[in-house]
Amino acid sequence: MFLRIIFLCLMIIPLQGCSSSHVLFQREGLSRNWIYIDFSRNKAPYENESEVGGEHMTFYKILGFEGDEFNVTVKTLEGEVSWGVMGDGVSVTAISGGDDKGRHVTVEDSEDIFTVDFSAHPYGRYKLTVEKLPRRNGEPDEQ
Repeated sequence: MFLRIIFLCLMIIPLQGCSSSHVLFQREGLSRNWIYIDFSRNKAPYENESEVGGEHMTFYKILGFEGDEFNVTVKTLEGEVSWGVMGDGVSVTAISGGDDKGRHVTVEDSEDIFTVDFSAHPYGRYKLTVEKLPRRNGEPDEQ
């Protein structure tokens, strides 16, 4: 029994150290969810499958700094999902590939939080992927 406990501890501790989350804060309201994401602790793409419907909406708020570029792709898994990308200090251009629909986001201000919002009527399931792209000019990522 003692060996089993040691084995489980050895398996769990390394996994916890490797699972740094993108999510800084999450707030759930009656018909709205807000999820705040950054890439300072985890450079891997952020992926999430979720659902929306009726009056419910979900907002992903992503922190970026001047010169940061992101690809935001959405794949509808069920129903019809409406979504968009908005932010004051960003430029947004459309991208596409296969079944995925996406936007390329460039942060133009010194810092900005841009929003990816989702809604559906009556119901929809989606997969969101946000990828922070490497800097083109070789500058280090902002912290």
